[in-house]
Amino acid sequence: MNYNESLDYLKSISNRGSRPGLSRILEILKLLGEPQRLLKIIHVAGTNGKGSVCRMLESVLTEAGYKTGLFTSPCIDSETECFRINKKNISESDFSETVSHIKTVEENMDDKPTSFEFETAMAVWYFYQKKCDVVILEVGMGGRLDATNISDTPVLSVITDVALDHMDYLGNTISEISSEKAGIIKPGCPTVFGGNNPEALNVIQTAANKLSSSLLLTKRENAEIISSGLKGSVFNYNEYTNLKIKLAGLYQPGNAAVAIDSIKILNKSGFNISKNSIYNGLAVTEWPGRFEIFSDNPPIVYDGSHNPQGMTATVNSIKEYFSGMKVNLIMGVMADKDYKKMVNIISPYINQVYTVTPNNQRALNGAELSDLFKKNNVNSEYQTDISKAVSSAVSFSNKSNTPLIILGTLYMYNDIKKSIISCIQ
Repeated sequence: MNYNESLDYLKSISNRGSRPGLSRILEILKLLGEPQRLLKIIHVAGTNGKGSVCRMLESVLTEAGYKTGLFTSPCIDSETECFRINKKNISESDFSETVSHIKTVEENMDDKPTSFEFETAMAVWYFYQKKCDVVILEVGMGGRLDATNISDTPVLSVITDVALDHMDYLGNTISEISSEKAGIIKPGCPTVFGGNNPEALNVIQTAANKLSSSLLLTKRENAEIISSGLKGSVFNYNEYTNLKIKLAGLYQPGNAAVAIDSIKILNKSGFNISKNSIYNGLAVTEWPGRFEIFSDNPPIVYDGSHNPQGMTATVNSIKEYFSGMKVNLIMGVMADKDYKKMVNIISPYINQVYTVTPNNQRALNGAELSDLFKKNNVNSEYQTDISKAVSSAVSFSNKSNTPLIILGTLYMYNDIKKSIISCIQ
């Protein structure tokens, strides 16, 4: 099986849908010899920020000399980016070889794994084969029944925060969603919580106490921002002063605080991660699609805000970075998100919006999204073609010297990026 054939196979099993539950992933891992039991796993959940925290941990641990595996989702540029060792994507040959092996193993299963379960098994097997010192697994959705919830003894469980999202699967209240995320807390294993919602904290604290898990609460408000702009932030956090990150977004120092507290726990668990590794690792962390700057003049920014909490964080950055100036917008979302509330949050800060329909079966039709903006008295234009939307938005932003922000699902990132590059070259 070559690389393209392996991609075709993964595409062919995508129709297996999303079926929360651990039976299939545990069965396929058992057929693989339970490699997860031989890995030191850091398990990261959270409504927002979990990907950023994963990338920060990956960067710091790699800087400290640990062979570090990272599994994140969804892929936004290439299938290989979801499987990384020491900040490098899996090679196409290793990718196809791993797909082929997992495919052979799943043939012994009556109830075949979903595509995400298949990819989780790929990640675990690949990291085991490559003898990683530590592995970071990002939860796909929720936690308790997520395919990544496969370690009984993680070296650390991290819950970045809790907000309303994926309510069809996780519940309609903060308590219900918190309970799902608390499912990654394991007996006697430490946990870090980076949220500030009292209702969520009560659920997570109760779960940690019940399982004798030591719980460290990150105080995001202690991340004191000294300066922040499109080139990143400088901030202090507890005993760390003048920390630098090149990830833009006012919310990133708070995510860095969660990562720093996680490193603190890891050091207590036997890791040896120096302050220099923390400073250097954070400084070089990269994470595409999270307030990513495509162009400086005028500023063109992509931010994968896909729920009301994320949209609020993005609005705070827009207000700070552009001095209250209204911006132009390209937006596309999934139909199962609270897009009406998202539109209400962002509308006061928009000059002109171009809506699109992302290339995904769960996508909301851009025409419906455009109508919502019009009801909020925002100039809105629906474009049936993403490349035309980008061309129109870039041209208008250039003429008006207005920042252009692209918001919504990460599933349209690749299409947007290609079109942006074509426009600004």
